[in-house]
Amino acid sequence: MTSPHEPTEPDAAPEGDAGDTARSGHKRHSTPAGIARSTVSAVLIVLTCILVPITLLTVWVHGIALDTDQYVETVSPLASEPAIEDAAVKRITHAADVRVDGPGLQAQGLPPRARTP
Repeated sequence: MTSPHEPTEPDAAPEGDAGDTARSGHKRHSTPAGIARSTVSAVLIVLTCILVPITLLTVWVHGIALDTDQYVETVSPLASEPAIEDAAVKRITHAADVRVDGPGLQAQGLPPRARTP
């Protein structure tokens, strides 16, 4: 009998079993099912590597760049200042004058009151 303080020897597996275990692990990857699993795993890893950055970018854009409430909160104090209102009116009026052909509109029946001063 052995004493409780003496190390015990692990049960040794027969030599034939150890060789079969090593070979069966190698055979498992060479079967069609193992190849399919490896292929599917590789495809899923690649998809994950592609989709995670896209998802993070989408969440950032949605949360920060497309937050209209935050934009309105930031811009609304500026829109009420008279200097900014005047600048906006001048730019819009100039852009409309450049794009609108006065004589062309008169030829189509523009009333005299709507003509530019």
